[in-house]
Amino acid sequence: HMNAIPFSELNKKDRQEDSAKIKQRVERAVEIQRKRYKNEQIHFNSQLEGSLLEKYCHLDKKEQKLMEQIYDCMGLSVRAYGKVLKVARTIADLKGKEKIGEEEIGEAVSFRVKS
Repeated sequence: HMNAIPFSELNKKDRQEDSAKIKQRVERAVEIQRKRYKNEQIHFNSQLEGSLLEKYCHLDKKEQKLMEQIYDCMGLSVRAYGKVLKVARTIADLKGKEKIGEEEIGEAVSFRVKS
């Protein structure tokens, strides 16, 4: 579920993030991933598979329930399920969040629907 944004809010200058700030967030996310995977043979979330996917994309009960509903409702394959988790992990990293929440899952799924 994504929160609705009123139309009047769409074009406000203060809502827009400039390129320098986006670059900083991306660099922080890359550094988070480097530190997280320093003892693994991977470097980025996109490389997560199998037990590493389970280890680093751990979901609490509420998030597990949401992913179960999405999996069943959208008829996701196991591969697509993993991709949603990896994108959600990356979104959480960009936000500086340690855990994947419902908001990150919702955003990751919205990218899946758009493509």
